[in-house]
Amino acid sequence: MLIKMGELLKRCLTLEDVFSVFAQYGGEFFPQSVGGLYIFHPETGLSDLVAQWGKGLTKQMVFTFEDCSAIRQNSPCIEVVQPEEVRCEHVRMAMEEGGFNPYICAPLNYQGEVLGLLHLRFESADALKEHVNLAVVLADLLSLVMINMRLREQLELQTVIDPLTGLFNRRYLLETINRNIFHPERREYPVSVLKIDIDGFRTINDQYGFAAGDAILRSVGEFLKGHVRGSDIACRYGGEEFVIILPGLPQEAALKRVEWLRTEVKKLRVRYQGNQLPALTFSIGVALFPQNGSNMTDVLKSANTAMLNAKLQGYDQYALAD
Repeated sequence: MLIKMGELLKRCLTLEDVFSVFAQYGGEFFPQSVGGLYIFHPETGLSDLVAQWGKGLTKQMVFTFEDCSAIRQNSPCIEVVQPEEVRCEHVRMAMEEGGFNPYICAPLNYQGEVLGLLHLRFESADALKEHVNLAVVLADLLSLVMINMRLREQLELQTVIDPLTGLFNRRYLLETINRNIFHPERREYPVSVLKIDIDGFRTINDQYGFAAGDAILRSVGEFLKGHVRGSDIACRYGGEEFVIILPGLPQEAALKRVEWLRTEVKKLRVRYQGNQLPALTFSIGVALFPQNGSNMTDVLKSANTAMLNAKLQGYDQYALAD
């Protein structure tokens, strides 16, 4: 059974998949038990019940690292078979509601970092003692699965994030966004695309150096992060060019956003080695899906042509795609 669960865990793509698999097998590993898997959020230290079997655990029972004796003592496992031995505050809270059961607390941790807790309650002390070693093994297995999943997510994120600006990169734009937003089933769903160029960027590079140019790109990245909605997607397309995808935003609303961005970027001040760098302006091209193209590539081409037309008018301009 452990091998079978391990095979399923290897196929999991998200932590939610991992928790679902463990909830499916927990009751089989620990029959006649009530059990749950908790994860801890490092920013708050609070627990979250993510998998459970049997009756008696509720999501409303929230506790912290300090409420569990096994975590406080950095122990691989604690087993408590008598009420007077209870040292875990989260168990005392449960006893007030439903009485006492022999229990196991097996922390999930990695190199000193607390990831979560496997908590099991049994009908008898004998049933508990039969399952102590298995609880430790599963806690260790889940720790490794969670760490591997986290590392994989971090590596995947690195492949789609521009390291200089912290924005999504061109690969993410052309692969993920094209697949999820620009497809025939969404033709009735408006999407506006802004292609942005930093005016005079090459002159700044020539006058102040490439490091100063990098400082501007970082500042523009932070600026765009702070000036998009949660549903918008800001990407560095390459060089001094950026793209913003505005899902659900029709032309009129998109043009208001363009005016706002043009106004706000002029307030941005970038300093490099004690020098105030020139104030920034944008040239922006605006294209719409599906009016200006049936896919991401075509819409981007339209937005790029519009941006070039804007630059022909002089700095700090925008143009609509034909």
